[in-house]
Order: sequence, then C-alpha cells, then structure tokens
Amino acid sequence: MLDIKIIEKLKKASAKRSPDFLESLINQFLSHSQSLVNEIKNAHQEDELLQMSKAAHKLKGSAGCFGASKLSLLSEKIENHCANHNKAQIDLLINQLEQCYLNTHEQLLIEFTTKT
Repeated sequence: MLDIKIIEKLKKASAKRSPDFLESLINQFLSHSQSLVNEIKNAHQEDELLQMSKAAHKLKGSAGCFGASKLSLLSEKIENHCANHNKAQIDLLINQLEQCYLNTHEQLLIEFTTKT
C-alpha cells in the first residue's frame, strides 16, 4: 500500500524541520487527494471521461510523491482506461479507488502523525 523507501525519504528530508511540517504536508495531501477522488467519482457518474482522466492523472502523481503506491497505480489504471473508453473496467476501479484511499489515509496518518 505504501512505498517504505519514499516514506523514509520524506521523513529524512524533513527531519531538520518542525515535526509539524511533515504532518502538515501529509494532511494537505490527504485533503487534496480526497477532493480528487471525489472529482473522479463525480466525473464517473456524469460519464465525463476526460475530466476523470485529468483528475486521475493528478492523483497518480501526488500519490506517488507521498509513497501511496497502490493509490497511484489505481489512478494510473483509471487514467489509461479512460483513454481507451473502457467503462466496464473503470466501474470496477472506482470502487477499488475509494477503498484504497481510505486505507491509504489511515496508514499515512499512522505513519506520520506526531506521537505524544
């Protein structure tokens, strides 16, 4: 679900900063990615393949930067199936994307929230 190498790089890169810095970045990513997941779902409901593809492309990149490898991969698959107009596969992937986002959200919070 998470790419440990990227997670460790993020932690190392932010080690000299305030502990709240990385937590803030993670929270911004989670908020932005939730918006993108919603955008993908809405575009899917409206049968807007181009809009869905664009949102999936954005999510693919940002998820990859934060080590959310499975979320990035699912986004890439949605993007590719949009380009191929493969609506049956998109239907299956949308459900997987929602669940993956929830799991990723939980794992990132566990990994990056300040332990008191």
